[in-house]
Amino acid sequence: MGQKVNPHGLRVGVIKDWDSKWYAEETFADNLVEDYNIRKFLKEKLYAAGISKIETERASDRLKVIIHTAKPGVVIGKGGAEIENLKKELLKVLDRKTALDIKIMDIGAGTGAYCIPLADEGYTVSAVEMVKHNLGILKKKTKLVNARQGNACNMKKYADDTFDVTLLFGPMYHLFSNEDKIKALSEAKRITKPGGVIFVAYVMNEYGVITYCFKERHIREIMENHRLTEDFHTVSQVENLYDYVRIEDINKLNQQCGLKRKMIISPDGAADYMRQYLNKLDEEEFQYFLDYQLSICERQDLIGAGAHTVDILIK
Repeated sequence: MGQKVNPHGLRVGVIKDWDSKWYAEETFADNLVEDYNIRKFLKEKLYAAGISKIETERASDRLKVIIHTAKPGVVIGKGGAEIENLKKELLKVLDRKTALDIKIMDIGAGTGAYCIPLADEGYTVSAVEMVKHNLGILKKKTKLVNARQGNACNMKKYADDTFDVTLLFGPMYHLFSNEDKIKALSEAKRITKPGGVIFVAYVMNEYGVITYCFKERHIREIMENHRLTEDFHTVSQVENLYDYVRIEDINKLNQQCGLKRKMIISPDGAADYMRQYLNKLDEEEFQYFLDYQLSICERQDLIGAGAHTVDILIK
């Protein structure tokens, strides 16, 4: 008699969900204390914002905090300034290193397909994009990315050893000379910290030959224009838009730039060959395909046949 139980506890699993969603064994106590400190800090800091609930989600080394507020503008601030300050203050309260400590550069960012989600995750992200139109779209989408116009072959505005992670997810598609490819890869290496990681994407030769030359039946035209060598390696010019490579071409570039490979993967495998069939799969079937692709993405005997590769390098 006289002992009280919070009614929320009786409703969890029935009409309410957990406010903390994570599982831990050795770090359970630490996580529990962190969650308490997070809620205490945010409720005091955002007292005027009408906070109704604060949820935490943890996965691996990631921490996600979801704030339910009646006044989101107070939390976010003009151009997202307040939310960024809030993240920094929260890091000090937790006294631990998180995504904000990792600096990422996205070279050839386009309209932000990679850099915007990374910034939303809390990373400190910079981006360089050559096409002014694309850069304008990127800047309209977010204020969280420090984006500017620039060329992958000349990153002189950025100091040596600046970024923990550098993405080169577009430029190598559109650089046609070995000299330009080496310049872009060397610049990515220069601005990356020692021990940092560089992700480089390429479009693969066999995908171009199989799809464009044979599947779409342009082989006569291609041969007449001398766009294939005797062993069917693509010969591309600027007007062709894309350049295609083989694994041996990528290996040679790495050797010339003095970069060490951590791993090389095929992110899409056979997907681009069979789009029309994948689009007909139901959710369960498509999940099986994703599981399949994840299981083979590092298979060295299949990588060169995929549409793309991602080379993961260590400086």
